Amino acid sequence: MIHNLEAAADADWEENEPLLTAIGIARYRKEQAEGEIRRLIAYGREFTRPRPYKLSDLAAAGMSNSGIRTAYGPGEVADVEQTLGRAARERRAPSTDEASDTDSAS
Repeated sequence: MIHNLEAAADADWEENEPLLTAIGIARYRKEQAEGEIRRLIAYGREFTRPRPYKLSDLAAAGMSNSGIRTAYGPGEVADVEQTLGRAARERRAPSTDEASDTDSAS
């Protein structure tokens, strides 16, 4: 990547800003990846059957339990609903397993 930037800069620095372009492209890819992670977490918590993935299982991907809880919102749930063509599971009171999972985040 750096060699490509050097070659592009040598070719025509005035017409081309390769470093800023590469940073912009990388930022875009990062934002896309973060969005995909939020949608995957929404799927794991709202759409899997018979129960949602535990917070601790999803947190193993590099987030805290509380980070998993706040990683997605209604927009991501709607995106997954549209992709799957079905609604999210109905919300219910947390099971004992989920309550203990939540307690371990404290």
